[in-house]
Amino acid sequence: MEKIKEIINSRKGKWLLAFGLTFLCYAIVLLTADVSYATNDDSRIMYALAGYASGEAYPQQAFINYFLGVPIGVLYKLLPSLPWYTIYHIFAMYLSESVMFLCFYKLAKDKKVSIAFPICAQIISLLFIFMVPLVSIQFTVTSTILGTSAVVVMASMKHSDKRSTKICIYAYCFIALLLSFMTRTLSWYSIMCFFALSCVYQIATCYLYCPDLTKKKKHLHTLKICTFVIALVISCFGVRFVSLYIKNKSEITQAYNTYNDYRVKYMDYGQHPPYKGHEKLYNAVQWDNSTYRATLCLLYMDENINASSLKTITEAYQANKHSALSKTVTNIRELLYDYSFVQYSLLSIFLIFVILNLMVAKKEKQWFHILVSICCCGGFAVLLLYLGFKGRLPLRSYQSLLIPCFMFMMTMFLRWLDVSYKKVFKPMLAITLVVSVGGIYMVYIDKDYAATQTNTEATSEQFQNFEQYAIQNPEHFYVYDFSAGTVNRNPFVVYPNEKPINTMVAGGSYTFSELYYQQLEKNGLTSLYWEDLLKKNIYFTSANPTYVEVAQMNIERVTKHKVKVKEIKRFGENTKGITVYKFSAAETSKKKDSHK
Repeated sequence: MEKIKEIINSRKGKWLLAFGLTFLCYAIVLLTADVSYATNDDSRIMYALAGYASGEAYPQQAFINYFLGVPIGVLYKLLPSLPWYTIYHIFAMYLSESVMFLCFYKLAKDKKVSIAFPICAQIISLLFIFMVPLVSIQFTVTSTILGTSAVVVMASMKHSDKRSTKICIYAYCFIALLLSFMTRTLSWYSIMCFFALSCVYQIATCYLYCPDLTKKKKHLHTLKICTFVIALVISCFGVRFVSLYIKNKSEITQAYNTYNDYRVKYMDYGQHPPYKGHEKLYNAVQWDNSTYRATLCLLYMDENINASSLKTITEAYQANKHSALSKTVTNIRELLYDYSFVQYSLLSIFLIFVILNLMVAKKEKQWFHILVSICCCGGFAVLLLYLGFKGRLPLRSYQSLLIPCFMFMMTMFLRWLDVSYKKVFKPMLAITLVVSVGGIYMVYIDKDYAATQTNTEATSEQFQNFEQYAIQNPEHFYVYDFSAGTVNRNPFVVYPNEKPINTMVAGGSYTFSELYYQQLEKNGLTSLYWEDLLKKNIYFTSANPTYVEVAQMNIERVTKHKVKVKEIKRFGENTKGITVYKFSAAETSKKKDSHK
């Protein structure tokens, strides 16, 4: 027993706990839970980098930095049997989390408190905060975890640390934040708010609680941190500028960017009035009710769904937008009611806030600790309100705020602990037990995080069977709608040989991009509009009969002919699976289908 204690308390033991417990948790979760991509965005990135869209790696994909996409694309080319994009996510999360936990053990050692405290903090973080991102992989959250590791590392740095240790800290923070920026720029902005708080905390403690440091050393310490932040920001935006320059060289991409800006406003932020009561507005851009319904199904297969029409509609909506306060409250209320994870996490942050400021903080420093806690939780609240006001508050956006706030508060808890505060252990143990059970419940039983954008009941296995079916019929081209496209894909599926380049999503951010046209060209097409669905070799795939009805309605509107729908192949039972359909003109419906 003494030998085990000695090993645990040694430097190697702390590394073993930080990396070993994390690895054990990852192994168990990956082997026992259903792991998938959280959204269609990540599967589109993976398909671009792996060459599953056009047959070749395409690092210019809109959602990923060019300089991050290139090496992942090269790895897919060298070893196509491995899911490199997924490996990047899992490794980035694992390494970042392990480094954060190593900081926890370092703080506990410096404060000479029981190792049980950082172990509890690690268990809470793994089973509650980090388990959902592992089973529901999303590039926004991976970026957040990368950046959060820099927040924790900076917050745990001590003025008494060796010079070599400080150099390693600055180097790690630079790399982690740069990778965070390259993985997802939008989440990096919120991360930088918390990183700035860590830097201010370092500067404040230097001036307030380090009497042994000379004034010159304090100024030098402040200068180093400020210089580091400036160099980091310049580097990140420099990389982004070059990446965008490479991506936006083509005229197709430039036109796509304009179109997509308005598409995001129209669809993602809901900046469009209902068709009923606004017929005049929609008729002015040559839309009727069937065109409007198609956009709600994310079926952008009409020449009149373009940058000009979307601009007209979104600008008209902005002139009649609802109360900002009402919209903010509605978005936050929906987030709170839709996800038990949100409810549990808000409760856990409140409990940590109470323990920090009422049970841990020393009386002579309590005002400072309360101020730091208020800045952290207040920053979280302000950013949450901002996202609610913007009308864009999915679970992943909430996680991009929760993770840095929670981990910063946990770091402060360990940093402010003292050997005399043994009374904190029992409530800490109780919180660990309750929160960990809640995390396990959410991942293995509740699973509300897995809800798709279209609430489809189709599975990743059914979608994979559909792709295998398409590969076996290379002479045909399969267009699938968003009811099938938003299926939570299996991130470990690879196509090392034949690739499903003859399958394409009919909407979302993919339509009209440069890769979209490259994929069409690979399949002998130059465009994909409603009338093209009548071509002999083009098939429509859906997991929702309503989407099929809308597609049929629009084909009939454009061609001015009755259209027949025939079911070709079903993957799954009843209406819960994915089905391949063939549209044909009613007068030619008696002809036999040549499909295999």
